[in-house]
Amino acid sequence: MAALVLGLAAPALAAKAVIVVRHAEKANQTDKDPELSLYGEDRAVALTRLVRGTKVDAVFVTELRRTRDTAAPLCRQRALKPTVVKAADTAALVAQVRALPADAVAVVVGHSNTVPEILAALGVTEKVEIRDDEYGRVFVVVPGASGAATMLELEY
Repeated sequence: MAALVLGLAAPALAAKAVIVVRHAEKANQTDKDPELSLYGEDRAVALTRLVRGTKVDAVFVTELRRTRDTAAPLCRQRALKPTVVKAADTAALVAQVRALPADAVAVVVGHSNTVPEILAALGVTEKVEIRDDEYGRVFVVVPGASGAATMLELEY
């Protein structure tokens, strides 16, 4: 389904599409920078299957291990080096995404509190909330010429 959405025409002002996900499940809730749980590792691999038929030109993660580990199987598979952006700096992340070529497809791995901010900054007008115990939601954003964006939500 994601490949279908990614085939839509997008204006030259930003990437063709941005796939935004929250990091996969954490091993624990007490560590400041936990690794992924076994379920999280499985979900990280599932992300590669989700985008299997889609080109991915760039991957963005935060400085925290759980985002890097979520993106790691995809980066290994595609021989991509993820760009690390501070979790608290949504503006810098979106600026880098907007600087991508018009035909680029990017994957952004964020956090439950940053994914809604990222979507809004990309022009999504729908309000999105992600609970702390919620994983597996995928947001495919296609930028629009007017600044508004089209979003499709999937699960993996």
